[in-house]
Amino acid sequence: MHPQQYTDDLTEDVVDLATLTGSEIALLRYLVDRPGQLVSRAELLTEVWGYHPSSTSRAVDKTLARLRAKVEDCPSCPRLLHTVHGQGVRFTPPGAERAAHNVPAPLDAWFGRVEDLDTLRAQLEAGRTATVIGAPGVGKTRLVLEATRAWVEDGTYPATWICPLGSASSREDFLSVLGEVLGVRPVPRNGIANLVPALRNRGPMLLVLDDVDRILDVAAEAITRWCRDVSTLRVICTSRERLAFSGETVLELDGLGSDASTALLCCRAGWLDPHDKTIRAIATKLEGLPLALELVAAHGQALPPEMLVDRLDWAVDHPVLRDRPSRHATLTGAIRWSWQGLDEPCRRTLSQATVFRGFIPPSAISRVFDCHDSLDAIAALRAGSMLWQRGAKLGMYDAVRNFAARKLGQEERLQTRHRHAAFCADRAERIVGEHGWVAGSHILDRQVGWHNMRAALSFAHEADCALAQRLRLVGNRVGNRLHVGDAAGP
Repeated sequence: MHPQQYTDDLTEDVVDLATLTGSEIALLRYLVDRPGQLVSRAELLTEVWGYHPSSTSRAVDKTLARLRAKVEDCPSCPRLLHTVHGQGVRFTPPGAERAAHNVPAPLDAWFGRVEDLDTLRAQLEAGRTATVIGAPGVGKTRLVLEATRAWVEDGTYPATWICPLGSASSREDFLSVLGEVLGVRPVPRNGIANLVPALRNRGPMLLVLDDVDRILDVAAEAITRWCRDVSTLRVICTSRERLAFSGETVLELDGLGSDASTALLCCRAGWLDPHDKTIRAIATKLEGLPLALELVAAHGQALPPEMLVDRLDWAVDHPVLRDRPSRHATLTGAIRWSWQGLDEPCRRTLSQATVFRGFIPPSAISRVFDCHDSLDAIAALRAGSMLWQRGAKLGMYDAVRNFAARKLGQEERLQTRHRHAAFCADRAERIVGEHGWVAGSHILDRQVGWHNMRAALSFAHEADCALAQRLRLVGNRVGNRLHVGDAAGP
């Protein structure tokens, strides 16, 4: 077909030309002849109206407004004639918007998470929404990007739009980002409801709301409304915690496994042997946190693993990747951003929880924490992924512990460690007294943990208090399990 014939046919498909004025037809044909291209107002004034390039006129805006009223089903949520503020106008052919996406191409290889990908796909197929949660730096966004790339390529969700909301802290911010991504400018005042026509016009679509930690209520309200009114819409959110709306399904991420962690380190750093003991030790110390692994691997391009294994705290907090936002430039930056979203009871409780090693025994909560609402705070910290849960045990990543421990004042640290040591001594004496040496050893490990016992002994030894003798005595009775040299104090 001749290009001009294609333009004329497409123009007639969009609107009955008999209803348009001469300037409206000329503007529409010019835009239709350049599908998907952003055309500036200056070019339109020159090429369509014949004005001098330096002319100023509202002719484009006035004509475009009349044209939208005639060709768009919902002029405030256009699907054909899109205005990009300060840049120009773009024509999107009918149906083309349904196959569009803004999923970025991958820049590097990805490792692990095969089961998580399958789970996420199943959740969307079953319930239309999914929320991916996890600790700072655990790789929530990367998982969703890899999933959406695969789904765009295989045709599962060809129309996928990713909305980066990490800097959004209000309803206005949320609507501004959504409007920018969906090409709806300006977003109406009652934007959540009024975006429904724009979402319907796009047909089957996957919408990704990435990093909604600061706007949980707004995001939950929007998802509830949109999924109720737009049957072809599916939504994925990433956040530290679930949004808590009806029908939500949740996928919680943990650190990568050992093999995936070492493979990532070797690939990014250029190290050759994934079975090298030093490299595997680095992966273990970093607990499989992808952000930490990426940061250390970036330093590994210049330094061998033997120079990094004892300097990991420096490596994860010394920025080297220039393409990351400030809150993800370092591991501390990512944790600090999450810390800033906590209220004071949660901050105090998380800081005091750093005295524990391995896990937090449930029976220790009333003994070690001095906040009257510490149980509520622990529940909130767990919901917000600042504490992990593995089976029936609660604990925290070392990176979170190291950050939160610095928030404890010296006197509060000493008092909290003393309460922790006293709890460990009392609990150990009771268990061994009731169950004997052999059975008591196994019960003590399950209910308190030898890591906690060693941390308690470390403090008691440093403080030169009577608790040290009590803890050593218990250690001797259950098989000499406690040694000051093995202790790792907070």
